[in-house]
Amino acid sequence: MRPIDADALKATISKYEFNAPNEMYKQGGECVLNFYMPKIIDDAPTIEAEPVRHGGWAYNDMYLPNCAECSECGWKSSVSGDEISSYHYCPNCGARMDGGISDGINE
Repeated sequence: MRPIDADALKATISKYEFNAPNEMYKQGGECVLNFYMPKIIDDAPTIEAEPVRHGGWAYNDMYLPNCAECSECGWKSSVSGDEISSYHYCPNCGARMDGGISDGINE
């Protein structure tokens, strides 16, 4: 899935000129581009997108020192530090892990 800006898409479509082998096809193509495509875009279903959550991996458990914890939801992983850094998103809450790895949460 890829959310798009519908207004920008309609503006882009309006700039196109339909090239066709004869005038009949040209009129039909321009009708589709200028009349039907904007209506199709307006009638397309929308989604409720959630804002991106940003987090980081932290090590703060004295009983499980190799346990990385998500700074957003507290999910704990037993994956090692080298491997956990390859997790770009938390498998539990979906937070984007671009906050780095730290020695404690909420530093």
